[in-house]
Amino acid sequence: MPQCDDAEFIRRAHLDLIGVLPSVDEVQAFLTSKAADKRAKLIDALLDRPEYVDYWSLKWSDLLRSIGATSVRRAWKASPDGFVARCARIAARCNGP
Repeated sequence: MPQCDDAEFIRRAHLDLIGVLPSVDEVQAFLTSKAADKRAKLIDALLDRPEYVDYWSLKWSDLLRSIGATSVRRAWKASPDGFVARCARIAARCNGP
């Protein structure tokens, strides 16, 4: 038994994975779908979107900036043209650390 209804699921999945609300068309298509695995398909589709990489690389970049480690701060300041942020994006896109 699902712990939330489909409307709540699509909203939470979008916000949690890509940081934005789904469009009206996305919601209507999801709610009218009769596929038994529509939730799994939605998650897979969201993980393949470029917004997933953008959203999570931003989160990791913020975390690296705020942890206060001297070496991380030094690397961030010395980072030409957002090198650390670009590395975070590449790692997120490749599903790596």
